[in-house]
Amino acid sequence: MLYACPEFVSANATNVFFAMMDYMSTTNPCAINGRIRELRIRLYGPRGKSAFARDVGLSPSTYNYYENDRVPPADVLVRIHERTGCDLSWLMTGRASSGGSGPPDRSDSELHRALDTLLMADPR
Repeated sequence: MLYACPEFVSANATNVFFAMMDYMSTTNPCAINGRIRELRIRLYGPRGKSAFARDVGLSPSTYNYYENDRVPPADVLVRIHERTGCDLSWLMTGRASSGGSGPPDRSDSELHRALDTLLMADPR
């Protein structure tokens, strides 16, 4: 069994706390909901809420909370990033990371979905 050094845990928790305070002071957390909605509409269309929710591993009702008024946990943001290819920094802050960009183009996502469909049908 692995035990964490108390000094490391304390120092790491302090760093995480200050990073979160810095993030919260410069970012409106509710704006994340709008960027998630923007991604979903851009990639799945205005009626694609259930399909987007399914693709990121959420029930439609849980996803609805995240699109409207609740900030999703980090693992959900990472799944959205992995599924859509959006810049994670953009998703969280509204600003693209250096070398990154905002939300992906619809054509890129359609290509990924088509490839996923082909691989699911015949994974060889």
